[in-house]
Amino acid sequence: IVPSVRGRELYRPYETVMAEVRSKVALGAKEIAFLGQTVNSWHAAVEGKELRFPELLRRAGAIEGLERIRFESPHPHFVDDALIATMAGTPSVCPQLHLPVQSGSDRLLKIMRRNYDCAGILDKTARLRRAVPLVEVSTDIIVGFPSETDEDFERTLDLVRALKPSWSYTFKYSPREGTESAEMADGVPSGVKEERLQRLNAVCDSLTETALAARVGQIVDVLDEGGGFGRTRDGFKVSWNGSEPAGRTVKVRITEASKRILKGETDERA
Repeated sequence: IVPSVRGRELYRPYETVMAEVRSKVALGAKEIAFLGQTVNSWHAAVEGKELRFPELLRRAGAIEGLERIRFESPHPHFVDDALIATMAGTPSVCPQLHLPVQSGSDRLLKIMRRNYDCAGILDKTARLRRAVPLVEVSTDIIVGFPSETDEDFERTLDLVRALKPSWSYTFKYSPREGTESAEMADGVPSGVKEERLQRLNAVCDSLTETALAARVGQIVDVLDEGGGFGRTRDGFKVSWNGSEPAGRTVKVRITEASKRILKGETDERA
């Protein structure tokens, strides 16, 4: 929907991006998030050469005082060896990747014009996990896309089980004006969409529960976002018995895992 409404992507100049990062760090920011519709497709001409997103991450990672770098809304097509190497080799780049696969049906992915297939997704994820063993992967999934069959949906469940995302954002398809899919017959009944969403959520929730439970008993570094709430480097949300000012990195002993969040207490001995 975004390209059809806003037009083709425009990339901010390298100098502008780096100047803003330096400015935020100088004001005390410990974490920076790069955001774009397909953020990892960013590129710019710098000193007569093309600079791509992985190099931007490396250069931002060299800024003194910047502890964490995240990037939001990447596209799987642009998750390549260069990006994987940068995530492995740049300490400030957080070990977490959102990989919005959308569907486990190659037929539907082709209709969606996603420019990848399921085998490619699993290959990229395997290479990433070899290079960054502690990385956490999350994803987006749509159910009920026009013409989705029972077989298409079962393949989506198979992909999710193989991908093992630590958390997922799941949606029922609904037509949006201005998109190609809005011109297609929405032949998946509402009740079928709801039933598929419930089955998908059951699989995704089980994977999230396993990932959260594995952290109970661990001591983790959490960047306090204020009021005893923050995130680990690998992206898990944590709450604890603290009231420190935002911006501190706090060691928290995880004592409990709820459905979506870790809970714990500060551990001054760690």
